[in-house]
Amino acid sequence: MVWLALAGALLLAAVAAGAAVFTARQARLQAARVAAVSAAAMTDSLTGVLNRRGFIDAAERELARARRYGRPFVLAFIDVRGLKTVNDTEGHLAGDELLRQVAGLLKDSARADDVVGRLGGDELGLLLPEQTAESAVRVIGRIRGRVPDRRSTIGIHAPWDLTIGIAAFPADGHSIEELLDAADHRLYEQRGISLR
Repeated sequence: MVWLALAGALLLAAVAAGAAVFTARQARLQAARVAAVSAAAMTDSLTGVLNRRGFIDAAERELARARRYGRPFVLAFIDVRGLKTVNDTEGHLAGDELLRQVAGLLKDSARADDVVGRLGGDELGLLLPEQTAESAVRVIGRIRGRVPDRRSTIGIHAPWDLTIGIAAFPADGHSIEELLDAADHRLYEQRGISLR
């Protein structure tokens, strides 16, 4: 009798252990699925960089860090001039390729901790942690310097270029909205357009 009870207890323990392993595996798979869906919700499907929501979330985290430690950072607002002409003359697939190439150019020009995002349409953002406006000018220069090579390799014949406006924390604003607005104004100033 004792042996039967002991065998039954061992069998129940084995079944419970198997169920625990199965449940833990299911929980890990579910967590991985949730993480994948969350990442997809923050990524622009066309360019592979962060979408507006993901970029703003990253910028808000950087703003909190910069406030806490008294560190600078720069937001750059990038406009792909000529995208409409590319779409109209060479088709939307060419326009999509141009956006992918510009996102790639920004990623290639950025440092490991910099963040690239597509804010919408033909507008992208670049978050430069630990940068001042003066040091960000070098990054912007590197981006602009790579445009002619990228232009020649992608095979789009319609003219296109990048206009880039920057804003530095804390000099140009104390919120992401203020910084994006300042960068947007500087972008338009480069085109000779004065915003109110």
